[in-house]
Amino acid sequence: LVKMLSAILLGLIIVLFFVWYNFFSNVARMKRLTANMPKPKEYPIIGAALEFGSTSDTILQAYFRLSKLGPAVQAWIGPELYVVLTDIKDIEMILQSNTVLRKAHIYDLLQPWLGNGVLSSAGDVWRKQRRILTPAFHFRPILEEFCVVFNHNIETLIQKLKEQVGKPGFNVSPFISLCSLDIVAESSMGTKVNAQKESENKFVTAIGHLAFITLYRALRPWLIPEFLFKLSPSGRLYYQQLKVVHDYVGEVVRKRVEERKAGIKVVNDLPGESVYSNKRKALFLDTLLNYNENGVGLSDEEIKNEVNTIMFAGYDTSSSSVSFVLYALMKYPDVQEKVYKELADMFKSKDIVATYEDYQNMRYLECVIKETMRAYTIVPYVGRKMEEDILLPSGYTVPAGASTSLFLYGLHMNEERFPDPTKFDPERFNDEQSTGRSPFAFCPFSAGPRNCIGQKFAMLEVKAMISEIVRNFKILPAINCPEPVIGSELVLVSRTGIYLRLENR
Repeated sequence: LVKMLSAILLGLIIVLFFVWYNFFSNVARMKRLTANMPKPKEYPIIGAALEFGSTSDTILQAYFRLSKLGPAVQAWIGPELYVVLTDIKDIEMILQSNTVLRKAHIYDLLQPWLGNGVLSSAGDVWRKQRRILTPAFHFRPILEEFCVVFNHNIETLIQKLKEQVGKPGFNVSPFISLCSLDIVAESSMGTKVNAQKESENKFVTAIGHLAFITLYRALRPWLIPEFLFKLSPSGRLYYQQLKVVHDYVGEVVRKRVEERKAGIKVVNDLPGESVYSNKRKALFLDTLLNYNENGVGLSDEEIKNEVNTIMFAGYDTSSSSVSFVLYALMKYPDVQEKVYKELADMFKSKDIVATYEDYQNMRYLECVIKETMRAYTIVPYVGRKMEEDILLPSGYTVPAGASTSLFLYGLHMNEERFPDPTKFDPERFNDEQSTGRSPFAFCPFSAGPRNCIGQKFAMLEVKAMISEIVRNFKILPAINCPEPVIGSELVLVSRTGIYLRLENR
């Protein structure tokens, strides 16, 4: 027995030695390849972790500081190497690559919620998902039906905002978030969660908990290991709320599958019609189920993952975009007046409901939205995991095993691409000034093969919300309310909210 235990112990020691040797030899290799790359101050074990602080605003400030050190900057966080990129040629190379497609490991924190959905998958799985999902967000008849969903949910938003008229100020962000949740839930699942009317709804509160705890975990390295996270109070709450969300989405999918089997024809299933040909209500879930029934689609589990992914990706990004556009319109009244004039020329009455075609014709509003997305980049950075050494155009090498963090916010504040970048100027995006600009100089929805699949949907939603709010209200500065403290959570946010004041038009 003693001999057997000794042999087992010796075997474990040998295994641990090789694990230790491989780890440290890989770290040494990465350090050797990045020896000429600038870096912030580092400390033993934790590396540059203190540089980033522990709140959303200090993290964003750290990225701007790092971007001043050079086009590529290394930052070790414990045993993980991150390379922050701000040079357009470097970013273009990574985003355009058909081989650098794996998302950074930070996206692994979303896996329990989203599964292996299109946001976090890679390789052939991702290519199949992308091929199936793309038409659902680019085919005009479906986008037209999404506009119908936008309009009746925004009508509820307008009624809620009317209750705020006359107040010295209020935080508009929660109103926008709940409306955005109503829109993305109905668009993706075909079900009304009534977030604006029932903000204490279990599903609504669960979505909020999951988003918050994911960020909370990302900022605390000791919670990254799954077994430690599950033992923590935040981990236990996370998995309780996750069950609420997964049960709800699973039930919606199950009921819709049963309806279709029973012959209840709602979407895209009349004889002779293709998946995307019907101009009646065409929702995201039905699009996936149509593909599934044709034998070339996704399993029920994969469908649930994609619905959860669209819910996650479409909720925070759109609501944050709308909140910051409202902030910009409040801050720059001359810009707000131009937007209102464009809308007043299009609609002779506030009772006229905007159509898909109307949204396409809101040219100046689109410039304002794009300038807001430049000045307040909603997704400040995107990450990629390197599976091979990459020599960048700037001359630096990013080694295999490292994660690149493409600092899009820093890219958008580049003086060469956008002169006087702190000035808010929507005319940067008129046809004349946009001509000849690299598509990688401005990429709020990322770019290349892994760009945002729902960017047309998102732009339509933002136009729909902003246009209705401006048609109904003057947006004015709040009185004696907090100023925004801008930081980066899962998306760009103001930690103190977005306070403004409304007057009826």
